Amino acid sequence: METEKYFETSDRRMIGFLKSRFVTLNNLLNFADSGKEVTDLLGEQDLRKFGLIYRRKGGEVVDHAADRREMIKKTLETVRELIAKKWVVTAKNGKRFIVDTQNKIGGEGQWAAASLGYDGVVRYTPENHNFFVALNKGTFDKETFSGLPQGKLMRGSVFIKLAGGEKLTVTLSDLIGKLAPDFKPDPGTELEKFLETKPWRIRAVVSLVEEKEMEKRRGKPLREVVENRYWWTNAPDGKKVIVKSVPGGFKSGGEIYVRLVDPTKVDKERYGMEDFYVGYFEPDEIIFPKKSAEKKEEVKTGAKPAKQEVRPASAPAEKPKTPEEEKKRRTEEIIRRTLADKRREFFTELMGIFQRNPIYRNKRKEELEEEARKQIDIKIKPVERDLRKKYGL
Repeated sequence: METEKYFETSDRRMIGFLKSRFVTLNNLLNFADSGKEVTDLLGEQDLRKFGLIYRRKGGEVVDHAADRREMIKKTLETVRELIAKKWVVTAKNGKRFIVDTQNKIGGEGQWAAASLGYDGVVRYTPENHNFFVALNKGTFDKETFSGLPQGKLMRGSVFIKLAGGEKLTVTLSDLIGKLAPDFKPDPGTELEKFLETKPWRIRAVVSLVEEKEMEKRRGKPLREVVENRYWWTNAPDGKKVIVKSVPGGFKSGGEIYVRLVDPTKVDKERYGMEDFYVGYFEPDEIIFPKKSAEKKEEVKTGAKPAKQEVRPASAPAEKPKTPEEEKKRRTEEIIRRTLADKRREFFTELMGIFQRNPIYRNKRKEELEEEARKQIDIKIKPVERDLRKKYGL
């Protein structure tokens, strides 16, 4: 199926709603019973029949087709803007990838890029410690991303590191270097500036150096004194790294995350070197950027004040979480979201089977629903087990 042909009109085709959270099992079963294909154009009556347009009890009309139409418009505008600004990488086999470093294109960006003739996307989000490299058609060679310390090849066409878990140490240059070893961004482009100024994080063993010399004191024996004291490690490219801001109590030879930057003129003069990096200690814990607070609706003049929530006096105060508890909570949330996405993915696969198999078409909706639940529960257990093993839970 050439899905790229349907993106711009997917507001009127069921293929555009298969992964939507508001589409219920009954909606999909009704669609399967209709005999229509997921790529068929739907009229307004069909959109209402399959729960994509409906009226709430209060009279408000909910139009998911219109919402998707607006999303399609914005996504295409964003993708075209990235293309115009040359956020594009051409691989050695001629395939073209759109690069997104600000999470602009969202989950539909790959489909939008395909509709404009591009072969895949590279989504790299250092703030969330994740990346996503996807090919629209075909698969990557198994050795394409070999040697990278992070990332997993899934279904042959997606190389991904999920948000959270461990800190991001693979750089955008690493990913692009695997796709297009000889790629060079056009001078002066935003992509070139990003590649030049990006923060580079490594996980490394850091050691303490104390350079000593002999001090002569009047009328007393010579003694050793520390002339220079600094922490250091080596970067993957072999350069020396002078590590700053190492916390007190850290033992030489321990392993920490270090964020690398280029040295300043003062750094070069202080350490007597030209070709090296300056590193800054980062804690193991991942702290995601705070979401912007939603604006509260203004209270109209003359309106009754909202009732304040009264908690029972017996309700115990919530204890502050330790860093370990908070880290575990966030990891559980990552696993929960991932499993929810996998459930929907499995469900879509099952619906495809139900639609193609005449055995399932003859069954009642309740039977299909029960069968889907059973199969999803069986398929999701090993996924959850692997995720918990990966995150050490």
